[in-house]
Amino acid sequence: FIVRENSFFRTLWIPQWQRYGYFSDTNPAIGRGEIFKEASASGMISELNKPGSFERLQNLSVKYLIIPEDSEGEIFLDDRKYSKKVYQETVSGVGKIPWVNKKTAFGKNVVFEVQNHKDRFWSPNKELSIEYEFINPTKYLIDIRNAKPGDIIVFSEGFDENWIANGEEFKIQSSKFEELLNSFKLPRDGDYSMEIYYEPQKWVNVGLVISSLTLISLILFFARCYKKR
Repeated sequence: FIVRENSFFRTLWIPQWQRYGYFSDTNPAIGRGEIFKEASASGMISELNKPGSFERLQNLSVKYLIIPEDSEGEIFLDDRKYSKKVYQETVSGVGKIPWVNKKTAFGKNVVFEVQNHKDRFWSPNKELSIEYEFINPTKYLIDIRNAKPGDIIVFSEGFDENWIANGEEFKIQSSKFEELLNSFKLPRDGDYSMEIYYEPQKWVNVGLVISSLTLISLILFFARCYKKR
């Protein structure tokens, strides 16, 4: 169901990610205490009903809320035992949240849809057009149209100052957006392209080159020794 959509979005598992739950680079899963302090199903539902929660999940690109089948009897507990009542109360509680709609169900896996989730890259400026290409988890190519100086591009990944936006005439370090996500303030207007990459990855690439050269050198050395012998 998730793979078939062939687009970027996140899933939020309530009250937690199921050990056999699906996730990928294209469709990351939230449900390990990343955004809510409350760990219980009732506590998370209470958090979701607070003002601002809808916008927060939209900004995080959360498209689906998933209540999982507790196949191992370790999620919906009452007195340390699986409770069908707790599971049913969770499904009912999420269903009453005004900004979600029940999408589908697969057995006891119930899926609710969040309205109008954001993409991996987006901007508060609705007139700014953004198209991006996923190269790998540490590199993206971005095409921008109708930019104005000071416009912000939000990158929907956990904040890390080592994310860099590199254009022909500028290099921008990531700054926090709402204390959680990455963002880049554009320095000029117009239409242009830039690369967004994770800077420490270059040292990984250097290490891979050195390792490869070392391996090749050892193979040649032992081949030469074998030939002489």
